Order: sequence, then structure tokens, then C-alpha cells
Amino acid sequence: MNEAQKEVERMYRRLTNAEGIQNDWKRIRSLRENFELTHQEICEFLVEHVEFDSFIDVGIGTVGSESWSIRQMRPECNIVGFEPSEPRYKLITEVGYPGKIYNCALSSKSGFIEGGIPREDGRNDFCTNANEMCYEMNLYDKGEIECKTIDEIIEEEKMNNALIWADVEGAELDVLKGASKSLKEKKISGIWVELNYELDMTQTNFCHATEVVEFLESYGYCKYATKGPALPDNFKYQQAYEIVYKNKSYKFVNEGLHRDWLFKPTDENNTESE
Repeated sequence: MNEAQKEVERMYRRLTNAEGIQNDWKRIRSLRENFELTHQEICEFLVEHVEFDSFIDVGIGTVGSESWSIRQMRPECNIVGFEPSEPRYKLITEVGYPGKIYNCALSSKSGFIEGGIPREDGRNDFCTNANEMCYEMNLYDKGEIECKTIDEIIEEEKMNNALIWADVEGAELDVLKGASKSLKEKKISGIWVELNYELDMTQTNFCHATEVVEFLESYGYCKYATKGPALPDNFKYQQAYEIVYKNKSYKFVNEGLHRDWLFKPTDENNTESE
């Protein structure tokens, strides 16, 4: 088996293999008894480089993630987190979230949003951008979940100096569009956001890095620092794979080409990379 074939096999296992899915569920549930702080180093960097007294965690994910580190480093910080996946939300509330937690998503407007709902024999996250391919492969059930906007939360919580953490698998632009008023009024002092340099064929409305950068720059926010080597904003990763599942062909691009960037208001910026 050559390297290309191995990669196809790995992608197949990631998307459809029951063992991989079960291991992911097992990993999430094991955190109920034992968890570690998983983003300590990044949070230390953010605390050093951003002045903030409020923290909005757009997608909490798992126990021990960024909110726990921020609470440890900034005990007085107003932390508000969002976890749209019902299984993950239940786990996090059982363990105890270090702030206010909502079982809903953040989007460009409030109301309800359609997406991929977790299933026991599929994935355990909520996928905002899931398309028909995901449903055909039984990775998610199609459903709706309540959503709010960052602008609403900042107004409700009376925030004036908020740090946003947004790593939501290609839905970053949609989430940030719901912060337009707060960005314009400079009530957001920093944004730690994942920039994607590939388009995921299993999702619709998957935003590219250029779209996020251009949007934030239009409100006077520019790149300040990144973790790892920087990539040009217009970088595109084109390598694709074809997988046959239940006699139907699916095409995918390779996963993992992204960079997390800190954006700050332009008048504070001196761009650097770690």
C-alpha cells in the first residue's frame, strides 16, 4: 500500500469506522473522572498579550479546555461558554463549568440553526455546516438547535473588554458576523480564531482563511500572533481523496491545514509569530 492509499484508508477510518467513533465517545466520557488542562500554554500567551476581563468560549468542546485555564489565570474573569452538543453539554455540567454555560450555538443571527446532531453510532459534536454526505454516512442526525449572537451576549453580560475564542470547524466567519456591533464599538479586545486553508467537502459554508481575515480587517482588527509557522492568507490545499462507502463515491480534501491566530484592534498591533 503506497502513501496515497494509506491516506485514503486513514480518512475512511476517521469518517466511517465504528472503532474510531467509539474511541472518541470513550475519550469524551472518560473526562468525567479525570481531565487535564489542554490549552494552558496558549492561554498563558493570551493572558500576557490581551487585556480582557470577559471571556466568550464559542465552542467549549471538552472538559479541561480553554475556559478552565482562563479561570485559573484570571479568577475574576466573566466566563461565558457555549456547547451545542447535548452529550458534551451534559458531561461539562456534571463536572462543573467554570462560568456560565449555554446549550446552544453562536451564529450570525439568533433563532434556530439546522445542523448535524450527535448520535451514539456517529460523531459526538454538533456540526453547524454538516451536509447531506454526513447524513448519508450516518455521522449525524439532521436537526435544529437554538443559537444566539456574540453581540447579544456582550450586551446581556455588559461586557466591554472581551476575549473571544472561536475554533468551530469552519463556522468561524458565521459566528464573527454575529459580533459586528461589538467589533465596531471595540468591545472585543482580542479574538483567538482558527483560520482554515482547505475546504471540507463534508460541510457547506465552510469558511476559508481569506474570508475571516478580510472580515476582521474591515472592522479594524489585524493579525497579532500565531501558534506555529504562518501561512499566506490565500493559501489553498487542493489534494483530494475519493472514498467509496456503501457503493457511493465521496470526495474529501485532506484534513488539518489550519492555523490559530490572535487578532487585536489595529492600533494595538505589532504582528508576530511564536
